[in-house]
Amino acid sequence: MVQQLFLAGVEKIQAQLKTLREEREKLLRFKDTGERKSRGYLKQIQEERQKIVSEFQQLRQFLEEQERLLLLWLEKLDKEIVKIRNENITKLSEQISHLSELISELEGKCQKPASEFLQDVRCTLSSECDSGSRHGSSQPCLV
Repeated sequence: MVQQLFLAGVEKIQAQLKTLREEREKLLRFKDTGERKSRGYLKQIQEERQKIVSEFQQLRQFLEEQERLLLLWLEKLDKEIVKIRNENITKLSEQISHLSELISELEGKCQKPASEFLQDVRCTLSSECDSGSRHGSSQPCLV
Protein backbone atom coordinates (compact mmCIF):
# COMPACT_ATOMS: atom_id res chain seq x y z
CA MET A 1 0.00 0.00 0.00
CA VAL A 2 2.74 2.41 0.78
CA GLN A 3 4.32 1.23 -2.36
CA GLN A 4 1.14 1.89 -4.29
CA LEU A 5 0.77 5.32 -2.76
CA PHE A 6 4.36 6.01 -3.55
CA LEU A 7 3.92 4.89 -7.16
CA ALA A 8 0.71 6.89 -7.49
CA GLY A 9 2.48 9.99 -6.11
CA VAL A 10 5.42 9.45 -8.45
CA GLU A 11 3.06 9.05 -11.42
CA LYS A 12 1.23 12.20 -10.45
CA ILE A 13 4.50 14.11 -10.06
CA GLN A 14 5.78 12.75 -13.37
CA ALA A 15 2.56 13.83 -15.08
CA GLN A 16 2.95 17.29 -13.61
CA LEU A 17 6.63 17.29 -14.58
CA LYS A 18 5.64 16.36 -18.13
CA THR A 19 3.09 19.18 -18.21
CA LEU A 20 5.61 21.65 -16.76
CA ARG A 21 8.31 20.54 -19.22
CA GLU A 22 5.88 20.93 -22.12
CA GLU A 23 4.93 24.36 -20.84
CA ARG A 24 8.61 25.24 -20.47
CA GLU A 25 9.34 24.04 -24.04
CA LYS A 26 6.40 26.06 -25.30
CA LEU A 27 7.68 29.16 -23.49
CA LEU A 28 11.23 28.58 -24.78
CA ARG A 29 9.92 28.34 -28.35
CA PHE A 30 7.86 31.48 -27.77
CA LYS A 31 10.95 33.21 -26.35
CA ASP A 32 13.09 32.11 -29.33
CA THR A 33 10.42 33.24 -31.78
CA GLY A 34 10.15 36.60 -29.98
CA GLU A 35 13.92 37.04 -30.01
CA ARG A 36 14.12 36.18 -33.73
CA LYS A 37 11.34 38.63 -34.52
CA SER A 38 12.97 41.24 -32.32
CA ARG A 39 16.34 40.77 -34.07
CA GLY A 40 14.56 41.01 -37.42
CA TYR A 41 12.82 44.24 -36.40
CA LEU A 42 16.07 45.67 -35.05
CA LYS A 43 17.79 44.75 -38.31
CA GLN A 44 15.01 46.43 -40.31
CA ILE A 45 15.27 49.53 -38.11
CA GLN A 46 19.03 49.65 -38.61
CA GLU A 47 18.63 49.29 -42.39
CA GLU A 48 15.97 52.02 -42.40
CA ARG A 49 18.23 54.24 -40.29
CA GLN A 50 21.10 53.76 -42.75
CA LYS A 51 18.76 54.45 -45.66
CA ILE A 52 17.53 57.68 -44.05
CA VAL A 53 21.07 58.80 -43.22
CA SER A 54 22.16 58.09 -46.79
CA GLU A 55 19.18 59.91 -48.32
CA PHE A 56 19.70 62.95 -46.11
CA GLN A 57 23.40 62.98 -46.96
CA GLN A 58 22.50 62.99 -50.65
CA LEU A 59 19.97 65.77 -50.05
CA ARG A 60 22.59 67.81 -48.16
CA GLN A 61 25.05 67.36 -51.03
CA PHE A 62 22.39 68.35 -53.55
CA LEU A 63 21.40 71.42 -51.53
CA GLU A 64 25.02 72.43 -51.01
CA GLU A 65 25.60 72.21 -54.78
CA GLN A 66 22.44 74.22 -55.47
CA GLU A 67 23.53 76.82 -52.92
CA ARG A 68 26.97 77.04 -54.55
CA LEU A 69 25.46 77.47 -58.02
CA LEU A 70 22.94 80.06 -56.88
CA LEU A 71 25.60 82.04 -55.04
CA LEU A 72 27.78 82.00 -58.16
CA TRP A 73 24.83 83.19 -60.23
CA LEU A 74 24.12 85.99 -57.73
CA GLU A 75 27.79 86.99 -57.77
CA LYS A 76 27.76 87.24 -61.58
CA LEU A 77 24.49 89.17 -61.46
CA ASP A 78 25.94 91.51 -58.86
CA LYS A 79 29.01 92.18 -61.02
CA GLU A 80 26.87 92.78 -64.09
CA ILE A 81 24.64 95.23 -62.21
CA VAL A 82 27.68 97.12 -60.88
CA LYS A 83 29.18 97.21 -64.39
CA ILE A 84 25.96 98.56 -65.94
CA ARG A 85 25.53 101.07 -63.11
CA ASN A 86 29.10 102.32 -63.57
CA GLU A 87 28.64 102.61 -67.33
CA ASN A 88 25.40 104.54 -66.82
CA ILE A 89 27.01 106.83 -64.25
CA THR A 90 29.90 107.53 -66.63
CA LYS A 91 27.57 108.30 -69.55
CA LEU A 92 25.28 110.45 -67.42
CA SER A 93 28.25 112.30 -65.90
CA GLU A 94 29.57 113.05 -69.40
CA GLN A 95 26.17 114.30 -70.51
CA ILE A 96 25.75 116.40 -67.34
CA SER A 97 29.22 117.88 -67.85
CA HIS A 98 28.46 118.72 -71.47
CA LEU A 99 25.12 120.31 -70.54
CA SER A 100 26.81 122.27 -67.74
CA GLU A 101 29.32 123.65 -70.27
CA LEU A 102 26.51 124.65 -72.63
CA ILE A 103 24.56 126.27 -69.80
CA SER A 104 27.63 128.24 -68.70
CA GLU A 105 28.31 129.31 -72.27
CA LEU A 106 24.72 130.44 -72.81
CA GLU A 107 24.61 132.19 -69.44
CA GLY A 108 27.79 134.02 -70.43
CA LYS A 109 26.24 135.09 -73.72
CA CYS A 110 23.13 136.34 -71.92
CA GLN A 111 25.31 138.60 -69.77
CA LYS A 112 26.80 140.38 -72.79
CA PRO A 113 25.38 143.61 -74.21
CA ALA A 114 22.73 143.21 -76.92
CA SER A 115 25.06 144.06 -79.85
CA GLU A 116 27.64 141.47 -78.76
CA PHE A 117 24.88 138.94 -78.06
CA LEU A 118 23.48 139.31 -81.58
CA GLN A 119 26.98 139.11 -83.08
CA ASP A 120 27.58 135.82 -81.16
CA VAL A 121 24.24 134.43 -82.37
CA ARG A 122 25.12 135.41 -85.97
CA CYS A 123 28.55 133.72 -85.62
CA THR A 124 27.03 130.63 -84.06
CA LEU A 125 24.48 130.33 -86.85
CA SER A 126 27.15 131.00 -89.45
CA SER A 127 29.43 128.26 -88.08
CA GLU A 128 26.50 125.83 -87.91
CA CYS A 129 25.65 126.58 -91.52
CA ASP A 130 29.27 126.12 -92.54
CA SER A 131 29.58 122.84 -90.65
CA GLY A 132 26.17 121.73 -91.95
CA SER A 133 27.18 122.36 -95.53
CA ARG A 134 30.36 120.42 -94.98
CA HIS A 135 28.38 117.41 -93.74
CA GLY A 136 26.02 117.41 -96.67
CA SER A 137 23.16 119.26 -94.99
CA SER A 138 20.69 120.71 -97.46
CA GLN A 139 19.55 123.51 -95.09
CA PRO A 140 20.36 126.99 -96.41
CA CYS A 141 22.37 129.40 -94.33
CA LEU A 142 20.13 132.14 -92.92
CA VAL A 143 22.87 134.69 -92.18
